[in-house]
Amino acid sequence: MKKLFISWWKKFLSLNYESKILVFLLLILIMLFLSIEIHLNKKEKETMPKPPIETDSLKEKRLICQQKGGNWEWTGYQNIYNCKIIKEEEIVYNSPLDGSVYQAKNYLKKHLKDPDSYQSDSWGQVIRASDGSFTVWNRFRSKNSFGGYVIDEIWFHLDKNGNVIETRSIK
Repeated sequence: MKKLFISWWKKFLSLNYESKILVFLLLILIMLFLSIEIHLNKKEKETMPKPPIETDSLKEKRLICQQKGGNWEWTGYQNIYNCKIIKEEEIVYNSPLDGSVYQAKNYLKKHLKDPDSYQSDSWGQVIRASDGSFTVWNRFRSKNSFGGYVIDEIWFHLDKNGNVIETRSIK
């Protein structure tokens, strides 16, 4: 490091008078800019408002937010509390393209006698139970053991992780 500084110093000394002045002014401007930047950052931290003391109304809002599964956060720049609700993405849902349910469709493809013959007619809306499980039905056509097409309607019961735990044929 010392050798590097000495080599820079020698190069600086070899410059003409006008170049030395320009380098010196440039260094002063850089130092001035850095001191202003440090001062502004310090002032910004000092002036950022502190969260107010939690009143009964704020406490009630915080509890409602937490019951909805949200995060109660203080945003100092806006000088307010925010309730950010993080919505869990549903594991079991109807596809926006054809209304199918991925897990139930895969279950059928694994358990039908001729999976390639599967043709879906319609899907019911996914219903979420209070215990977190899901229920959905599907009306479809597929080949039976004799090679003829049959229409079947099955109710699927899925657990909260999206695994098919029970099926019932409706006939």
